Amino acid sequence: MRAIGPGGFFAGSGTCGRALIPDVPLVFRYLAAGSGSIMGQPGFKTIKRVRKPSMHVTLVDIRVKPEHVADFIEATRVNHLASVREPGNLCFDVLQSPQDAGHFLLYEVFGSAEAAAAHRQTAHYLKWRDAVADWMAAPRLGVQYRRLYPEVEESR
Repeated sequence: MRAIGPGGFFAGSGTCGRALIPDVPLVFRYLAAGSGSIMGQPGFKTIKRVRKPSMHVTLVDIRVKPEHVADFIEATRVNHLASVREPGNLCFDVLQSPQDAGHFLLYEVFGSAEAAAAHRQTAHYLKWRDAVADWMAAPRLGVQYRRLYPEVEESR
């Protein structure tokens, strides 16, 4: 569940909190008829995403050499901005460890395996892959996951 405030913005939203994602309708539900509050905050509503069960999720663990952290962040920012515009992309978050500045995690969600494969053929991904190759302290490790929760719900 996510909270949507009176101004229409997601509370705590990031890339995955985008209000408008193609092919991913939102179902709005009030916590209680007429209450319009969440966790004691007036004016908030509760929403739940309804997603296709075929989502393709990959977590990419990345270790970057200390002298290339800033370069990596900039190259990854450019890749991120183009990736979130891809038609099959549902989420593309870039995370950095607070304990190790050279440790990153990419959280990539695509609507299908085909969309994820298409991402790896885009000009922006290929440019990013080639740019960061020599900056790696260890080979990138991409692990695919199957999303269990939240479960896909039928809209009413």
